[in-house]
Amino acid sequence: MTVGLDVGITGMRLVLLLLALMWVQLLLAQDIERKTVYFMLAYPYTRGQFLLSRFASIAILSAGATLVLAMALWFALRLANWNYVQITMPQLDYRYGLAMLGIWLDLLVVLAFAVLLCSVDHTFPALTDGPGIRIGGPRPGRDIRLPARQSPRRS
Repeated sequence: MTVGLDVGITGMRLVLLLLALMWVQLLLAQDIERKTVYFMLAYPYTRGQFLLSRFASIAILSAGATLVLAMALWFALRLANWNYVQITMPQLDYRYGLAMLGIWLDLLVVLAFAVLLCSVDHTFPALTDGPGIRIGGPRPGRDIRLPARQSPRRS
């Protein structure tokens, strides 16, 4: 039961992270990329209110996903009867709920950074440039052309 709980929580954190990044990409980065954000900013809302509303909507979506996955893992662990005797069994009481709350709060920190990154750079490099930070080479649309270096004149 302990191994199932550990694997379930690890898998849940990975799935929630990928879902949250996908939602940031869909709800914010594509609005900026497709320039539909200009229509939304035509209303009397500030950019901060727009970003905060997008962050809140993704936070609510991730809270729902966390709740659904936590309940599925809890039911799977309750129904699993492997007849394996452990000295200390994992307690699936209020501490399990606190652990899920901690996972959701950890996800909110990642979401806040992703929204910040997306508001600064419209291409959202976390998803468009592959995993990790791409080192070297210009990204599409961000090509910086430096003037050629001229050789010193000889007189």
